[in-house]
Amino acid sequence: MNQKSKDVFKVYPIGYVRNTGERFYIELDKKVIPAMKQLEHFSHLQMLCWFHEQDNKEGRQMLKDIPPYKGAPETGVFASRSPARPNPISLGTVVMVHVDTKIGVIDLAYTDAHDGTPVIDLKPYMPICDRARKVRMPEWLSHWPEWIPEGDFDPEEYGFIMEEY
Repeated sequence: MNQKSKDVFKVYPIGYVRNTGERFYIELDKKVIPAMKQLEHFSHLQMLCWFHEQDNKEGRQMLKDIPPYKGAPETGVFASRSPARPNPISLGTVVMVHVDTKIGVIDLAYTDAHDGTPVIDLKPYMPICDRARKVRMPEWLSHWPEWIPEGDFDPEEYGFIMEEY
């Protein structure tokens, strides 16, 4: 791999997650509202966020972790959704409930992102690009559903340990 010392990436938030525990939404920066055009025609988004609470020397140096799932063994961070990683970027698929292009707000069915988490990009979920057949998962995740649950979603029902996240 050819790494140049001048490789620098500038990433800016386009908005922030708002999570009240009962309402989940993305509040976008007013200057990116034009980027929402036609977004309301999709049902799901891929949301990329910056795990700002893990953006520190310790978090970026953590290469192994025990994922916050019941029964999970220690894994490398590339084999988990751990917020501690070399570049604290998260990727999650979220269900859009309502899109308000006038004020730049996207209501979500659910997100586990903390309130105030910076959103760095949004992409529409498109099955042709984002769905795969014959997916292999480890045994310790075999109790998880095949698809994102519809309606009310209780992550603890699937063994996601919220207090450790």
